[in-house]
Amino acid sequence: MDKPVPLNLAAAVHLIVLATVSLAQCADLQLRSAAYLGSPQADEACAIDIAPDKSIVFAGRIPDSNFGVAPTELLGGGSGVVIRFNAAGTQVLSVTRIGQSVDDMEVNRSNGQIAAIGEFGAVLLSSDANEILWHSKLEPAGGGAVASNGGRIAIGNKGSVAALHGKRVTIFRSNGSLNSFILHQNSYVEDVALDDDTGRVFVVGFDNDRLSALNKGYPNGPV
Repeated sequence: MDKPVPLNLAAAVHLIVLATVSLAQCADLQLRSAAYLGSPQADEACAIDIAPDKSIVFAGRIPDSNFGVAPTELLGGGSGVVIRFNAAGTQVLSVTRIGQSVDDMEVNRSNGQIAAIGEFGAVLLSSDANEILWHSKLEPAGGGAVASNGGRIAIGNKGSVAALHGKRVTIFRSNGSLNSFILHQNSYVEDVALDDDTGRVFVVGFDNDRLSALNKGYPNGPV
């Protein structure tokens, strides 16, 4: 097992640990490597995914540290990061700074392109995260989520992208042109997934409601 690699041992307000495990015995996952991610300020880990070349892609908010790598700054840079690691998770391949925070990220399993969402809108990045292939600002849609921060994104293997912002799901074609959007009325809309093969978009969330005032057992009870 590789020893944990301290990529930055500054006293981070939020400690992020990147770890890889072996799936040889699914009932007893074996730790293969681990690394600490952190800066002197508040850090956030929002998403992680595996690229087709087995590299590890991390997204979130890390204000200060670039882990010894010259960062690529997109849309003016910021505290938001997309960080690529080697397959073992022990070496930083690239650091891309974009926006104040990256709320969610997903990798196209076919070509490695990276879809991300934040206050900057929705973007599609090249597989090395050094270039914006397309960028779209997102209209605020009100409402949102409780289990997530309300910004979620999914990408299909043919390049279609579904972006959840508030209660609106916006669908983009692979070239970034608008396909359609859906505005939900549910109390909370939490996450989105997309299947390019069937053309389906899946949305998960929940409603808060109350029983009738005439209910004899629990009038006006929350459900």
